[in-house]
Amino acid sequence: MITLSAAVKAGAVCLSLLSPEVQFCRLTKMHLDAVCMRDGCRTTKQLSREWRHHPERQNDFYLKLYGAR
Repeated sequence: MITLSAAVKAGAVCLSLLSPEVQFCRLTKMHLDAVCMRDGCRTTKQLSREWRHHPERQNDFYLKLYGAR
């Protein structure tokens, strides 16, 4: 996991679709797609692993993304 500022310094291009709290980023140099929030950027694999062990974090993510559960 890296911070959003580190991802931007590494050349990430980020897009906020529905909420300014959740950004979808593409790190072209590393060929990675990441989801960035206030607490850092994670790949989709990292998110799924985290959600498997902490389902409440998945609910928080969807609340931030869509504004509803």
